[in-house]
Amino acid sequence: MEDEGALKANAPAAFDATLTRFSPEEAVALTRYRADAATLAAFKSEVDQRARGREGGDYRAFLNAVAGKISGDTSDFGPLSPDDPLRKNLVDEERVAIWIYSTDNIYDAMNGALRKSSTLCREAHPRACPAAAFEALRPYANTIKVLSSALNKLPPSQEAVVHRGTKAEYLSAYQKSATVVEAPFLSTSANGSVPEDFRGTGTMQITHKTCPLIGMLSEKPYEGEVLCPPGSKLRVDRREERTEKVDGKDVTSVTVAMTRVD
Repeated sequence: MEDEGALKANAPAAFDATLTRFSPEEAVALTRYRADAATLAAFKSEVDQRARGREGGDYRAFLNAVAGKISGDTSDFGPLSPDDPLRKNLVDEERVAIWIYSTDNIYDAMNGALRKSSTLCREAHPRACPAAAFEALRPYANTIKVLSSALNKLPPSQEAVVHRGTKAEYLSAYQKSATVVEAPFLSTSANGSVPEDFRGTGTMQITHKTCPLIGMLSEKPYEGEVLCPPGSKLRVDRREERTEKVDGKDVTSVTVAMTRVD
């Protein structure tokens, strides 16, 4: 039996958080991923399987919803231009993946699974990821892959600085000069502020050159959602903390300014 010292000596020096591990044999850099035909087919089956489990509509229903957005029949913004990257650059499955992420109430569960899987693998390093890490991702694996593929085929948003609201305690690791890898999808707004529904005591300001605007295929296109894929690497350029009295209690708010560097 290999002893602990030898195992650590032979292992990689650091855990690579930019990779998403779907199985013992499959670790994927989702920031560069492109879905193949087999993955697209598996995605459709996965969506239908969730529908049978009463977790949303089936693939055909989502495809019809996307068609309505593209044609303008169900959009306040009119039809998508034939030259719009959401129409020109993507296949149907990738457009459906974007629509599902923004409308099917799946993003919390899917991002929670990505965080859980990454944490379990990090804690196990340098040993192999535990089975629970793969089980967490199994219901969403192909949705994660196809959505990442869509993001990687779209041009970056015109707004170079985007915003995200969160809880201040979530930003404890975001100290000046630190580099942080986001395990889940990173939803942000290009509108210059954080949407009311997503405001908290923490604010992330992210400068990027790669994350695309998906708003026109979103349930709330006016929010100007810009979405970054799992494994995005962020460098903290500035951190500011401010404490104020709210209802007689000290409340600390945190703002971090970052640059995506992968």
